[in-house]
Amino acid sequence: MKKILKFSLYLFLNDYIRDFSGSFWIFFFPLILYLILTSIFGGIADGENVTFRIGIVYEKKSTVFEKMVSHLK
Repeated sequence: MKKILKFSLYLFLNDYIRDFSGSFWIFFFPLILYLILTSIFGGIADGENVTFRIGIVYEKKSTVFEKMVSHLK
């Protein structure tokens, strides 16, 4: 088990830490994405009613789709 852990640590240090793109996609990108999404959607869970204005475009008439759209209104 110790050999597997040493080997994993060796691969981690050599491949991901030395290569900026590897460490970016594993550590920095999720952190940046988390910060952006929490800054945009952070105030939604405060208990206030939040409304979003959306537009729905469809070309073919479908009764199922019309029922779904009328249910959303």
